[in-house]
Amino acid sequence: MTDQPLVLGKLYNVKFGTQTIPAKVAKINYRTNVNTLEKIQVEQLDLNAIADVTIEFDAPVVFDRYHDSRYTGSFIFIDRLSNVTVGAGMVEAAVEWTAHNEPVIAEARAARLGQKPAVVAVSTQALENAQALESLLIQQGIVAIAKAGLSNDQVSLLRQTGVVVVTDVEQGADVAFAQDTVEALAEKIVELVRL
Repeated sequence: MTDQPLVLGKLYNVKFGTQTIPAKVAKINYRTNVNTLEKIQVEQLDLNAIADVTIEFDAPVVFDRYHDSRYTGSFIFIDRLSNVTVGAGMVEAAVEWTAHNEPVIAEARAARLGQKPAVVAVSTQALENAQALESLLIQQGIVAIAKAGLSNDQVSLLRQTGVVVVTDVEQGADVAFAQDTVEALAEKIVELVRL
């Protein structure tokens, strides 16, 4: 297992017996302090944390309650990029799915991608190697678009998709980086947006 935390909203593969289904932790109801049995509200779960969570699957899942069958009532969380196990769980009950009436926000879209949304302003010189920068970022699991000369409306619209926008437009940027080398810039962006 890895020491990376289990993050709310991030897309994982969940393995039930022989089936593997994309899923996300929709809600961390509470984490239990094993010493005091106190229930604590958290946004992510560290290694060996014990918690009650609600999981949303991208496809129908066949399972039993753990109480009825430990084989079909238990599962593991697998990181989609590294293929490393990040957690394990037991099924207590199924929750009836209902459509949400809230608008989908950039952060929710980005969480599905496993990153934070961001607009990063860089120099025009740094964007001369936009393809190399996008390639380095995608190798690190970061979905980004690097383009010079975007309008403010285009930048805003792209940010709403949840991707990282790397542009020479400073107005509305979340952060500005002065690095001109593609490698240094990619490293800074990965640090900024990785969940």
